[in-house]
Amino acid sequence: EADKISELTAESCDKGVKYLGCMFSPSLESIQEQNFQRMKNIVSEFLLKLKAVELPLQQTMYLIDAVLWPKIKYIALFANLSDHQLNTINTQLLLYVLRKSRLSSKINRKLIWMPPKYGGFGFMHWRDRIYTERLELLQRLFARGSDLVKNLLRALIKR
Repeated sequence: EADKISELTAESCDKGVKYLGCMFSPSLESIQEQNFQRMKNIVSEFLLKLKAVELPLQQTMYLIDAVLWPKIKYIALFANLSDHQLNTINTQLLLYVLRKSRLSSKINRKLIWMPPKYGGFGFMHWRDRIYTERLELLQRLFARGSDLVKNLLRALIKR
């Protein structure tokens, strides 16, 4: 077994690693931009396909939640995108939904985020979705009782 360990060689990771569609690298800035462009392209392609089909607003909202979100969820959760980048993607979706519903792009955003039972759209900002998912992931890992996760969380909290 000792011979097998000595045979392993470490490979250079200058350009980063792509795993499940998300780029990871020690040099975060360039990779962050690649992940952002990938998400933006996925959203743009999805919206182009939606524009080709005449669908009611409810079905469009359903497809965004049930098809688009799962498609980019992994990248969104693990790519460290800035709020500005997330707002750019969110605005792209929001403007499409507003045009689809024949509303002005200057509409009060509070109406859009408001739940439907109060007369709003119930459109959840993707930044909020991502932060919620990250917290749920951390809670699940913490609940497993892993010492590594507990120590990492404590270190992050102390920072």
